[in-house]
Amino acid sequence: MQFEGIVNALKSSDSLDFIGEILANSNIQAVVTVRTDFFSQSGMPETIDGEFRVLGKVTRVLRTSDDEPIDLLRKTVFGTVSTHLLTQPILDNLSNLQSVGFKPTDLVTSISYPSLMIIPIAIFA
Repeated sequence: MQFEGIVNALKSSDSLDFIGEILANSNIQAVVTVRTDFFSQSGMPETIDGEFRVLGKVTRVLRTSDDEPIDLLRKTVFGTVSTHLLTQPILDNLSNLQSVGFKPTDLVTSISYPSLMIIPIAIFA
């Protein structure tokens, strides 16, 4: 199945990008790049939803709308593919699943201003 191949290609990286909002200023998004071996076996699902504190190093800050967005596909095989060439066929195929109750949302492949990128040292509740 093509969709399964795409999912496997996206999982080929040894890291994940968590996207969240900075609560003190909720219009700023944070991209937290986490190595998969950072988590215990049961720890990753617990971080999917909730509020967490992150202690880490800020590696990139997007201060203006002219700054290059953070590419969420940069560490995958799709990192060199044009975003439009990738997202449009996927969205077209996902829209076919509406007949069985699946409602696709916009596919996000980059994070724009205002945002920052963080490499975590610790993530805790």
